Amino acid sequence: DRMLEASFLLTIHDTVEEMMMEPVAVTYEDTAEEAFLRLHSNGLRGIPIVDDAGYVRSYLGLLEFMTLWMPGAEEATRIHPVVDAD
Repeated sequence: DRMLEASFLLTIHDTVEEMMMEPVAVTYEDTAEEAFLRLHSNGLRGIPIVDDAGYVRSYLGLLEFMTLWMPGAEEATRIHPVVDAD
């Protein structure tokens, strides 16, 4: 299935550049609603969370959105920055 999907993409696009899209990300200052709308409007299943310098610090996927809006969701299920390895 994946090879078939990949070959379809290659037949409608001549170059990788034509397949590329502008980077999409959110920051910790964005609201969950803003993040979801950006994710949804771009047809994505997840979106990176970046710092002020543009470095990816975490990732927000559809599962995290479901957890955010579930009744009784605990603070422990909220999105937290990825710990630097430095």
